[in-house]
Amino acid sequence: MILKDARLGSAVTDAVRAAEAGTSAELIVVIVSRSGSYRDIVLSVAMAGGFLALGFLSWSPVVFSGALFPLWTAAAAGLSALVVSRSPRLLCALAGRARRERQVREAAAAAFSDEAVHATRGRTGLLVFVSVLEQRVELVPDQGISGVLSALELAELRPRCGTVAETVAGLARLGERLAVALPAGSAGNLDEADNAPRVRG
Repeated sequence: MILKDARLGSAVTDAVRAAEAGTSAELIVVIVSRSGSYRDIVLSVAMAGGFLALGFLSWSPVVFSGALFPLWTAAAAGLSALVVSRSPRLLCALAGRARRERQVREAAAAAFSDEAVHATRGRTGLLVFVSVLEQRVELVPDQGISGVLSALELAELRPRCGTVAETVAGLARLGERLAVALPAGSAGNLDEADNAPRVRG
């Protein structure tokens, strides 16, 4: 997992610094473990597990003591919830692609405001929001960037986030495109935000 890679902080910091060297754009990277809690899915799976256990106890040819029904039902529900909450692939599969994408978009929009991406002098901030569980990167541009790069172009520039190397390579491609669309001014490129990623577990 990318969050467990000890190189994450330094590698992304260096990649952001290099990407910004030739552009007036300001990259702000936020990396989160997940964009949604998906508690409703865990609860639904727990209820399904409990009902299945109750059905088995009720219809099994083996006779179980009625006094044990609540205990076994609760245990099955708890185990079902534990399994799905500890299995990222299963949780993502149950959530579905549309739900995962929506959760990331909403979390990225909130992060754009929280990190004051809109506060650069030329309105050239670009949020690179990495959501590890959903394996998705969302690019949220301020007005200065959306005016020169279309949503389609940004979508094509979206980095992959399976590994630190993929994320760093994606930031490099992003920097190359931004250097063409928004080159650094002749007076130099003022670094207006910390290059280090904001990592949230």
